[in-house]
Amino acid sequence: MLQQRKSAFTIIELMVVVSIIMILISMLVPTIRQSIKFTEDNTCKSKQKSIHAAMMAYAWDNDNKFVASRQWVHWGWDNPDNVKNGHLFSYMNQDYEAYICPVFADVYKNYPGNENREVAYSYSMNEYLGNRWQQGKWLEYVNAVQSPSSLLMLTDENAWIVPPCSRYTINNGALGVGWYHSSSVVDSIGTFHDAPEENYDAGKSNVTFVDGHIEQRDVCESKELATPSQYK
Repeated sequence: MLQQRKSAFTIIELMVVVSIIMILISMLVPTIRQSIKFTEDNTCKSKQKSIHAAMMAYAWDNDNKFVASRQWVHWGWDNPDNVKNGHLFSYMNQDYEAYICPVFADVYKNYPGNENREVAYSYSMNEYLGNRWQQGKWLEYVNAVQSPSSLLMLTDENAWIVPPCSRYTINNGALGVGWYHSSSVVDSIGTFHDAPEENYDAGKSNVTFVDGHIEQRDVCESKELATPSQYK
């Protein structure tokens, strides 16, 4: 009786199979990365929408007044107490994570020396809103906004400077581009969404407008977006 010959892969066949697997993996990796970026970006937008809703709920409870842009969170974006002590914390269900865009957190922690620093919040509110620092040129009431679909209310802000469009990093949760800064742009919206690999200065920011819709905009548009139409 003849014995059946056992089938086995040859070395060449194994190399072909491995090569095919490697090609498939190389094709999938960009797709997976894009999927992760898409998910994180949507998470950041969702968090901005939650903060905007909380800000509007605060206004509803306070005679239609904006929460003060320097008090919704307190100065110091790397201290969780400054979120807890902000006027909006109870409206956010005391959720610390709601104040942090995961894209910002990932980018920031990739900078050398930042690995052990804590991120408490990554968003900034338009300093013109509810803030007497503007010395008369500020908007106390929501219904004082003439163009709610074109006025920035909340945005990402960088932990680094992008010349010539910004001079300071995120610090107090308020985007300071007011009239008292003259023609200069001091604070600016972020640059890390949809940025080319390792070039976080070249991306865009998620900008939430007073009416609640969100757009991605460029850093050098900061002052135009944040200045109320009556003060331009």
